[in-house]
Amino acid sequence: SLEKMKDTSNKVKNVSMELFKESVSEGKNSMISPVSILMAMAMAENGAAAGSRTQIEKAFECTTEELSDWLKNWMTSLKTGENTRMNVANSFWFRDAEGLKVKENYLKTIKACLDAQAYKAPFDAGTRDTINNWCNENTYGMIKKVIDEISPDDMAIIVNATAFEGAWLVPYEEYQVEEGESFYTEDGSEEKADMLYSEEGFYIERRIGDNKVTGFKKSYKDGYSFVALLPEEGTAAADCVKDLDGSTFSTLIENGRYEKVKTALPEFTSEYTVDNLINTFEKMGIKDIFSPDMADLSDMATAAEPGGDAAYNLYISKILHKTFIEVNRRGTRAAAVTEMVAGCTSMPRQEKIHSVRLDRPFIYAIIDDVTTTPIF
Repeated sequence: SLEKMKDTSNKVKNVSMELFKESVSEGKNSMISPVSILMAMAMAENGAAAGSRTQIEKAFECTTEELSDWLKNWMTSLKTGENTRMNVANSFWFRDAEGLKVKENYLKTIKACLDAQAYKAPFDAGTRDTINNWCNENTYGMIKKVIDEISPDDMAIIVNATAFEGAWLVPYEEYQVEEGESFYTEDGSEEKADMLYSEEGFYIERRIGDNKVTGFKKSYKDGYSFVALLPEEGTAAADCVKDLDGSTFSTLIENGRYEKVKTALPEFTSEYTVDNLINTFEKMGIKDIFSPDMADLSDMATAAEPGGDAAYNLYISKILHKTFIEVNRRGTRAAAVTEMVAGCTSMPRQEKIHSVRLDRPFIYAIIDDVTTTPIF
């Protein structure tokens, strides 16, 4: 039902903010794609049984089916247009090994729920190159490589790729671009940046915990928006993020005001790799799936020594998440790849004009306008 989907949507946003909080450290750039991470996690969750599955359901506060249904509906609702490319792709790669038996039902489920393609492969250098090529294609060339090598213990690899390319609804004209302006980093040092100036019609002003933020929403074509939040002078962006959760984020956008706001946005490109996701999930109470002794991925596959009867236990041995973003005068390109390895063992307009100048560390998100889910 619609009510249930809305409820799951709120839970997705809460998990999204948890994941974002954990990725943020002071003085460093950070970007994650929560939906990319959740797609990969849902593929693993559909293969988990018993306590391994229950822990994930408890941490996310929804059942495996609810999360998979929400993700499926979200994927089908995504809009594209002449000026917008949005791609979400899932794949499951498993080793062509005599002792590994992948459950037919698992492959059917991830295809039906998450449109995941499954590939049986030798897990050699050629497979590594094929997976990297798959990531490159599915991120429009933004993330070319996700795997350096495949280890002999790797039995299965789950990959999600999420990519967005969008043009601004109102692109910046030449006169709105000022080159070589100043951006001040958290330690006070100055960097040169090309600043984009515009007047937007959606102003945000709110307290997040003890801190006040101001910001704006700027539309892309075809149903996506860029949201920027600027902490008060003297407040670190990381401190604001600590108090951000799913409902605070939704409220920020829902309670924005249709008022004029003069904005300055720097052009920037950023790449980021998150390698502490297992740690983050463990803090959220998801532990068994990452333990060689405790993991139960029996709904995905069973593994035994070829010709012998020694059973190996499958567990998630690593999660890698890579992101890329480029914001410029024409629009935005952003991409993310999440790789998991299973190893063995509206208000009236007012004429008040606000101003938000992003010349110091700020928080940003790319959202889809229908569900306000942060894609990046």
